[in-house]
Amino acid sequence: MLSSTRRRSRLRIRARACFVTALTGVLALGSGSASAQPKTPAASTSLAVTPPKPVDTTVTYPDGAGGDASVILELLVNEDGTVGEVGKADGPEPFADAARKAAVSWKFVPAERDGKPVRARIRFEARFIGEHLLSSKDGAPPEAANPEENAPAAAATPAAPASPGKKAAPEPAYSVTVRGQRAAPGGVTLSRTEARLLPGAFGDPFRAVGALPGVTPVVTLVPLFFLRGAPPGNVGYFIDGIRVPVLFHALAGPPVIQPALIERVDVYPSGAPARYGRYAGGIIAAETAPSGDTLHGDAALTVLDLSAVATTPLDEGRAHVTAAGRLSYTQLTVSKLTNLDVGYWDYQLHASYDLTSHDVIGVFAFGALDFAGDKSGSGILGANSPPETGTTQFHRVDLRYDHAFSSGSHFRVASTFGYDRSALTGGTISDLSGAARFELLERLGTLDTLRIGADVGLDDYKLRLDPDPTLNFRDATFLFPSRGQLTTGAYTELELHPTKSILVRPGVRVDVWNSQGLTAVGVDPRIGASFDVSPKVRIIHSLGLSHQTPNYLPNVPGVEIGGLRGGLQQSLQESAGVEVELPADVTTSVTLFQQDFFNLSDPLGFSRQATFNADVASLRGMGYAYGAELMVKRPLTRKLGGILSYTLSRSVRSHENITSLSAFDHTHVASAALGYDLGHRFQIGARGLLVSGVPTSRVTANGPIFDGDRGPWYFRLDLRIEKRFRLGEKGYWGLLAEVVNATATREVISRTCSIIRCTEAGVGPLVLPNVGIEAGY
Repeated sequence: MLSSTRRRSRLRIRARACFVTALTGVLALGSGSASAQPKTPAASTSLAVTPPKPVDTTVTYPDGAGGDASVILELLVNEDGTVGEVGKADGPEPFADAARKAAVSWKFVPAERDGKPVRARIRFEARFIGEHLLSSKDGAPPEAANPEENAPAAAATPAAPASPGKKAAPEPAYSVTVRGQRAAPGGVTLSRTEARLLPGAFGDPFRAVGALPGVTPVVTLVPLFFLRGAPPGNVGYFIDGIRVPVLFHALAGPPVIQPALIERVDVYPSGAPARYGRYAGGIIAAETAPSGDTLHGDAALTVLDLSAVATTPLDEGRAHVTAAGRLSYTQLTVSKLTNLDVGYWDYQLHASYDLTSHDVIGVFAFGALDFAGDKSGSGILGANSPPETGTTQFHRVDLRYDHAFSSGSHFRVASTFGYDRSALTGGTISDLSGAARFELLERLGTLDTLRIGADVGLDDYKLRLDPDPTLNFRDATFLFPSRGQLTTGAYTELELHPTKSILVRPGVRVDVWNSQGLTAVGVDPRIGASFDVSPKVRIIHSLGLSHQTPNYLPNVPGVEIGGLRGGLQQSLQESAGVEVELPADVTTSVTLFQQDFFNLSDPLGFSRQATFNADVASLRGMGYAYGAELMVKRPLTRKLGGILSYTLSRSVRSHENITSLSAFDHTHVASAALGYDLGHRFQIGARGLLVSGVPTSRVTANGPIFDGDRGPWYFRLDLRIEKRFRLGEKGYWGLLAEVVNATATREVISRTCSIIRCTEAGVGPLVLPNVGIEAGY
């Protein structure tokens, strides 16, 4: 996804596709005092107004308070940069009172109109983050900081004269509205701060997706799931527009990308914007966080690994470098208790340099490696396997150039180079890739925007098999042959506001695949819309068509089914819902959805098999899913916050004269998470997950049919407790304990019945604990 110039401060100017100039003041406040001295480039509005730039915004974290909070202030900034008026303060006490009192003495570089200082009314967000000082990278503005979205962002507003008796008419004060980051219609946004507080997510926004409605797990302890009936291989994961092949170490372990690097995650269960393509299911897209203007970092030591992230500005704030990584020492823990020799590491490097106030170059590099073998050095996937068997790795280097034409017009061009490799039983599979992309975001008038983009990618897949005559090479050579694959695509999106209360987002993308002498074309029209029935009630619709090549299970780098035999998968996705804002920052939504799948490739849904079997993987069929979703949410950053989600759904598959439920159809999936701030930087939380059983299968001549009684229900409880302490003026250290499946419940994932008896296969009971020490400065 295109993003604007990386800002250098805790207070930054941000622009969103559907809005004009927006000023978001993000104050990262600690238990002591905190000041911000940003260096943000000027951004012009349609009225040639440059918004005020904060110079001194010192504020003190209120004594006796705890946890996170957000306060929205209405300020009048005078021509000399002083604060002339402090209006309404929207936020919880005692934070609102602390922000209101501190704002009187704040100092700004005044707004300018045509080069002359003018008064400006701004809405300013003061964000209090628990124990320590955090930079603007710590998350998108909370949901409470989201005023009416369609209000004009640069409308002239009358103001009182600067002094009594002045004869000349006073200069008007221009208002600049704070804009919250929102996903496109049909999507849900998760901030990193909320993900950190969600029990069972281990602080990772990607893992927190499991708490949302529409998510049906394959195995509840493994972050592999069906999203509104779409199989796991049809769900796409992106970060800054870059496809991520693996999300977690050892499939269910820690994240391969440090959560501190992620600002937010947008989840589109269906009908994603046209800029996301080549997946016939849902889209989960993360955005990296802007770097701060001071040296800061965090580190954590757990029972499994050591992780750290650090950011520093260079060259008087023109350059910013963030480095992060994780290194396991499981050879000293897991290997002592089992016959496995397990290890992993990952790295991330995010750097940018401001060539001018409107031009930025940057690099984002990340990668990870996992190894699992027995203590003799042999791979766990075969007794006589080479030592490297069971090793997977991937690497990405993204070079980018951003240019901001104005506050609402941005351009990005980027090149991405990648290498994926998996050493499995019998050989290795690798992919050397290169891609280029560009995106232009152009403001049309006051509110409307146009987004166009294109990309091209080349993959060179290599299959190398071990010279073992006992192996059957048919499946491997048929599914994963050495080959080259060229993929090109282009898209366009509009965001239109026919009226103040209506937002319409039409778009279309075209993708072309070329592989092994075959060509396939996918044309995907999509549209999303939201209608504000009242200031607190919104109706949301989405409709879209998506295409994808044959799929397999994700999380195995380089392992992609080769060729275009059988053609592309297709899905028609539609949803309609209503969102209501309730008192006390509570929002609730009810959504109905329908998904139709054509030429579907779904080994898990058809047969409950995930093996490298050519016959199973080549099976094509049809399917559909429909259901209703409920979500009630109060930000976890509040003293008492939580997420309640419930999905009632049905998923059906049809192939070779067989029509039955999907192998992993769950009629009911309910999740309830609560977090409570006990004060004094002491937080506790719990999450319960309840899932109805899988359908029982019976064997027929054409294959398994899943139409029998349900297996047993599954319930698990996740717990989280955290205590943080001061460490100097700006630092902190803390203790964290978290456990997934504290109830030690065994999960049944397969139930098969014959004439004689029924048998069940399950997982567990598995308990995933995480105990560690954290520190930051």
